[in-house]
Amino acid sequence: MSNDALTFGLSLAAFALLALDATRRRHRRRSALLTRLVAVVAAAHILCVWAFRFGWSAAAMWEKSPFAFVVFHGAAATLGLASIVSEPHRTRCVLAAFAIVCAGAVPAPFRYDEIAWMRAPVVGIFVAAAAVMLLPNRANRGANTERSTSADAADA
Repeated sequence: MSNDALTFGLSLAAFALLALDATRRRHRRRSALLTRLVAVVAAAHILCVWAFRFGWSAAAMWEKSPFAFVVFHGAAATLGLASIVSEPHRTRCVLAAFAIVCAGAVPAPFRYDEIAWMRAPVVGIFVAAAAVMLLPNRANRGANTERSTSADAADA
């Protein structure tokens, strides 16, 4: 497996997992474990970007795109924060991270030729997540409309 395949395979996995986490949270189905999994996969992608794409050089990353540098690290910080705070702050961080990531991830395959192959998967994940987020919450969920996992209960 090439470095680019690993780096951008991890980016797609992190984006898909983040979209899943954000859409579940939009519909009041929270999972601290899923949020932490997103953070771990995203961290692996970030390390690959730093190591393989920019040789650990902040100057090289900044020179390629200051906007991408700010978005990339803003999303990373927000995901890191989401993995350690409790509810309801975790949900706010996940939704904010998804918005930040979308601002960078959706246009990136159209801007950079080396990741043009990611256009369909990225747009597909974005459109699917947006469509699910726009769905109304089910009215007949019963008394427990704020579903959470045992991990969330332990975090509270």
